[in-house]
Amino acid sequence: ALHELLLAWLPRLDPAGRAVLVVGKNLGADSLQRWLSERGYRCARLAAAKGFRVLEARLSAPA
Repeated sequence: ALHELLLAWLPRLDPAGRAVLVVGKNLGADSLQRWLSERGYRCARLAAAKGFRVLEARLSAPA
């Protein structure tokens, strides 16, 4: 369900926009970061604390 939600909304980001996601490590934050990168989003871990990850996803720069 989360993947479908992200696939529906992330493409709607403004080209200069970003999505900031807070995800529990034990709920797949690291694999979500990898999944986003595999789909062409620039995804960075902004912070990590107490079992949570703060991820930033951006549209990839145009080629």
